[in-house]
Amino acid sequence: MSNQRRRLLRVLRGFAFLVASLMLTLGVESGPASAIEQPACPSQTTEAYTIDVDALTGPGGAELTVHVEPVTVACAKPEVLKKIELKRFALDGSLASVKNINDEPSPGGTARIELAKLERGQRLEANVLVQMDAPARTYVLRGQAIAVLRPDLAVTAVQAPAQTLVTRPIDVVAELSELNGDTAASATVTLSWGSEALSQTVEISAGGRASIRFPGVHLATPVPVELTVLVSHVHPSDTDAANNSRSETVDVTELELARSRLLVPALGGYGAQFNQHVFANITAAPPGSLTDLEAKVIALEPQLVRIF
Repeated sequence: MSNQRRRLLRVLRGFAFLVASLMLTLGVESGPASAIEQPACPSQTTEAYTIDVDALTGPGGAELTVHVEPVTVACAKPEVLKKIELKRFALDGSLASVKNINDEPSPGGTARIELAKLERGQRLEANVLVQMDAPARTYVLRGQAIAVLRPDLAVTAVQAPAQTLVTRPIDVVAELSELNGDTAASATVTLSWGSEALSQTVEISAGGRASIRFPGVHLATPVPVELTVLVSHVHPSDTDAANNSRSETVDVTELELARSRLLVPALGGYGAQFNQHVFANITAAPPGSLTDLEAKVIALEPQLVRIF
């Protein structure tokens, strides 16, 4: 091999070493062999997933919620629950029924299953089978729940002044209560009059109460105005929507109109007049009643007298 060729090979080897060193310095991967392996979801169920089961019931039926949550980011949220074995127990503790549900959708790890009406206090057990593809593994989770009543939000009062002026804004207060006492709820509370409306969000504890204040409400038209408070978008869904609204009327006037109702500039006093038959024998009053009547008239101290 000639000296010139040997020098060329040494230059090429040096160039290749320089390129490899530069790739390592910049963190460039040269191929699949150098890729960083992602951690796999643990094979032990307790290290991979947890389960929560809730049951709400009411006149319209019951709903079972099964939520599967990954313990680690290496585990994906199941979009489908492969199998659910649901056991329902009577209030005396005996097994009432067993139901198997296959391939139940669970977007975000949550499945909601409609059931027939449950009694308050009934116990349910759920054995849930979760199958994941990457890697191919099966997990068995067990959870239970006691059926509780859905919330029942009611507007119990609307506080507002009976009268106001177009120039005087008012404060309106809505009183809300959760009547069933089992489940907390969130909702939207809306105060409306005519085409105007104001809304607030509220959270009420189980069996709790809340006062929602709408300050500075301006009623610009001098007419009786009906104020309506409505509760909507209740979560979890409400038991009874019949008590979700209440109304009160406010008499709105202009200052000039209020003055025009004045009948006299000053009041001279109060007067009294006996009917002409009060003391007549032909229409005699019950015994002893005239003395009481006279005492009452004297106590009133009428400043005006009329003789019939």
